[in-house]
Amino acid sequence: MAIIGAGSPHVVAATDQPLTLGLMVEVGHDMYIGTDPRVDLVPQAFYRDGRFFLDGTKVGYDLWQDNGFWEGDEFSVAIHAMHQREGFDPDRSDTLSDFQDRDTSVEGGVTISYKSFLGLTSYEANVDISKTYEGDFQRIKHEYDYVLDRLTLTPHIAYIRRDATFVAYYYGVHPEEATAEFPQFGDDDDQSVELGLTGRYQFDEHWSLVGRLSWETFGLSVTESPIVVDDSTTHGMAAILYTF
Repeated sequence: MAIIGAGSPHVVAATDQPLTLGLMVEVGHDMYIGTDPRVDLVPQAFYRDGRFFLDGTKVGYDLWQDNGFWEGDEFSVAIHAMHQREGFDPDRSDTLSDFQDRDTSVEGGVTISYKSFLGLTSYEANVDISKTYEGDFQRIKHEYDYVLDRLTLTPHIAYIRRDATFVAYYYGVHPEEATAEFPQFGDDDDQSVELGLTGRYQFDEHWSLVGRLSWETFGLSVTESPIVVDDSTTHGMAAILYTF
């Protein structure tokens, strides 16, 4: 299951926000051979004080905030660190039980965002600062909020590029793992496209519920791997949040 980030979209030039805490349940279809659907419980925290912000499992600082080209537009450049939850545990698959763990990692990066009447467009570049796979990924994403009283719906589309080191670690077969059934694999970067919809319902000033569904389709550098059985992945999440 491909999961990059776990928070809500970063808000450009946002005003201060009180602390919001919650718990997210995420369920996903796994692309790896012989694995069951994955279920994770992930704590969430949201907060902003000036340029400092917490956004789900991301912590960051806005380096620059400014008005855009037209009145009401906003431009932002931020640095951040975040939890990258891609990977799998071989103990969950009899077929891959002899493989090494594909551990989650910690990413550091920069996000450039532009918000206008057309929605929020962002470019995010990240590198592995935990030295787990020692690579990088990039994402270009566009989203738009539809506000319906207490319900906000946010569809999005994203283009994601994972470099060759990322692909080899998470989706490849390492030399020490290679067999006749699983030959060595992984020497190219990969591009994918993601479509998703996030909904947030505000019960009152304190309690809210967030849900998200997404679908991501991958390129041949991932789908031709002998340990991958599908060319796309889906996952959904639900989180209950409390604002202090």
